[in-house]
Amino acid sequence: MTGITLPTQAKVPGLCVLIQRICRIPAECTTWECKLGFLCLISNIPIGIIGAASCILLNTVTDKPVFLLLGTIIYATSWLILLLGIFLTGKHLTSKIRKNIRIKVNAWKKFRKKLRQNYAIQH
Repeated sequence: MTGITLPTQAKVPGLCVLIQRICRIPAECTTWECKLGFLCLISNIPIGIIGAASCILLNTVTDKPVFLLLGTIIYATSWLILLLGIFLTGKHLTSKIRKNIRIKVNAWKKFRKKLRQNYAIQH
């Protein structure tokens, strides 16, 4: 076999792997309401943080207070999206999704730490 190179070590999984695993729709979500609620639960954090941060940045650059008001509105809207997601998916499934996300994030952190330690031992 010429021309084929095999990696000597496993790559440390990146943030994209974690996001891809978190964004999988649970098997319990079979209706469109539940799927829409799951989308609301997953998207409310990026909408709130990115929206508020970009409006604060625009306020800093342009010195126009209207961006602070817009950032507050976007942040409040993200909370409404969260409540809509909880309502559509139901309280039980919402708590399962939250627990599942925490488990995946903690497992991802432990896996990355272990790979880094193994790599440090080898070199």
